[in-house]
Amino acid sequence: MPPKNPKPKNRLPTQRLKIHKNDEKPHLRNDKNQPSINKASKHLHITDTQMWRIIHYHVNKCRKNADISELHNLRIDETSKKGHNYITNFVDLDKRKVMYVVLGKDAQTVKEFAQDLELHLGCREKVENVTVDMSLAFESGISKEFVNSNIIIDKFHVIKYFNDAVNQTLCLDIAAGYDFKKSKYIWMKNYENLTEKQAERLDKMSSVYSMTGQAYQMRVMKKRFTS
Repeated sequence: MPPKNPKPKNRLPTQRLKIHKNDEKPHLRNDKNQPSINKASKHLHITDTQMWRIIHYHVNKCRKNADISELHNLRIDETSKKGHNYITNFVDLDKRKVMYVVLGKDAQTVKEFAQDLELHLGCREKVENVTVDMSLAFESGISKEFVNSNIIIDKFHVIKYFNDAVNQTLCLDIAAGYDFKKSKYIWMKNYENLTEKQAERLDKMSSVYSMTGQAYQMRVMKKRFTS
């Protein structure tokens, strides 16, 4: 007897598998509501392996014909999904387009991108500005591979640096006996966004000399300088 629920066999070549655009749009678009590959493949009645083959086929096809000869302003940013599994993104800031993604977050990743850039009609000497976080490893790679570029520290990471400083000094001041408990988000908020009650408490805390107050004033000065 044949099995009651035989598994469907889909032997269509990956590149010939047709997906109706009305099905593709809500399930494969890149936004915060994007489902997993597994869920999208179930909706399209294919396996997740076939889905990955389709993605890899079209990504490789686009990468093969990529022309990044007009790259002038580059952004390098790393991210991690679980633990310390980092990937580094290389983005064309003018076109707002991701050009290259590689595992790791060190000078070697910059070297790999520089080599890939030249394989796709790019020129290292044309890169004028590279926006990056405060990673010394990235800066080392940029200095070697993009000698004509200016290194620009990403504003987001500068803000994070000052916020971390306020938070660290706040913990020390609370341990030293200052009445700053449950005030973290008051120090972190912009003054104009505080409620009347929060503004009163911030004024009271700021009137007392503390490391947190100093760090907060530096944060305010930074905001005025970069606005």
